[in-house]
Amino acid sequence: MKKICALLTASMLSTTAYAAKIKVDEDEYKTLQYRTQKIEKELKKLQKQVKTYSPKALKHTINFSLPKMRIFGAYDKTLVNNDGQNRPNTSELRYARVRFSHKLEQQNAPDLRLRLEVDFGNRDTKVTDAFADIAFNKSNYLRIGQAKEPMSLAELGSSTERSLLETPAGAVFAPGRNAGIQYVFNNMDYQFATGLFGDNVNDSANSSDETVSYTTRAVWVPKLPVLSDAVTTHLGASWRTSYPTGDTASYSVKEARYSSATGTADLATGTISNVRKVNTSAVELAFVNPRVAVSGEYFINDVKRKNNNEPLQFEGGYVQTSLALNKPIIDYSRSKKVLTVNGEEAKNAFELVHRYSYVDLNHLDIRGGGYTSNTVGVNYYFNPNLRFMLNYVNAKTDSNAATANNSPEIVALRTQFLF
Repeated sequence: MKKICALLTASMLSTTAYAAKIKVDEDEYKTLQYRTQKIEKELKKLQKQVKTYSPKALKHTINFSLPKMRIFGAYDKTLVNNDGQNRPNTSELRYARVRFSHKLEQQNAPDLRLRLEVDFGNRDTKVTDAFADIAFNKSNYLRIGQAKEPMSLAELGSSTERSLLETPAGAVFAPGRNAGIQYVFNNMDYQFATGLFGDNVNDSANSSDETVSYTTRAVWVPKLPVLSDAVTTHLGASWRTSYPTGDTASYSVKEARYSSATGTADLATGTISNVRKVNTSAVELAFVNPRVAVSGEYFINDVKRKNNNEPLQFEGGYVQTSLALNKPIIDYSRSKKVLTVNGEEAKNAFELVHRYSYVDLNHLDIRGGGYTSNTVGVNYYFNPNLRFMLNYVNAKTDSNAATANNSPEIVALRTQFLF
């Protein structure tokens, strides 16, 4: 009996041990199965990562698109009356430009924006824009190449969206386009731009005598509680320090720039020698509503001279008012911080514009002359791509002007197109 009990006990123990072994094997199998599935998932992730570095997958990380082309221009008819220089009436293709632009969007890398613009109008061919933007994000980019220096509300606006045919004479000190590099920060309410510039790529100056300039612009678009939500307020200031070519500088104003007619400038300082550097400062103010816009700028141009000569100071400015007569076509670009046109409303629309502008080139031994002008304009927007503009200009010069005490009257008609 004891033997039988012992055998039964041994049998039970062995059976229990075998069952436990089976259970352990099943648990190990489940554990191994789970780990195998986990490893397979990790392998799939690694395979996807490897594919992103392959040439085939690279197409998905860079968004390629074909370059865009735009053609735009303006044909002018100009009549000049009561002019002391007897400049003739003219008809001309004021500008005819072809613009190519391309945007390359990349994942995990800065976007790249390219632009090349060539002007074939005004009896000449020249490069206007030729630059590349390296966009680090939506607010920051680096611009390299020929572009407009960051100065002047009027000068930075596009020629296709100006309310009058030409920029104001009071903005004569704004530099316009030059080759260089600039950094731009921009969001809805602020803009800061600063850069280093040389000469325009169309100039004949060589690298040994190239002008070097440092230009900075800051803009604030505040929300003023005293104004309605429909009014955009623009406050801007800019500064430029320039070391001119050959230590010389000169300034001139030609109101008949409305035409390419020959003739001397209305104002001219002549060549100012022994120039060490030139400091130009400007302030900008604008109130913009879809129906009404009032804008203005004031410039001070300080010419620092060598050999203990006293510095010269010239000034200029303008005030401009635009009134949309039947449709809310006036707009403001927060990306560029300039006045623009609402293309969606620019159909069968009329606009009335007035501008007062002045320049003073008289100081110390330099008597370049003084100048004022009133310009009235009427614009008809057939559609966003076709506009007709009529300007009347009445200008007056003082006794120091190149054409002294002159009061020319100019009537200019423009047909402006955009494709």
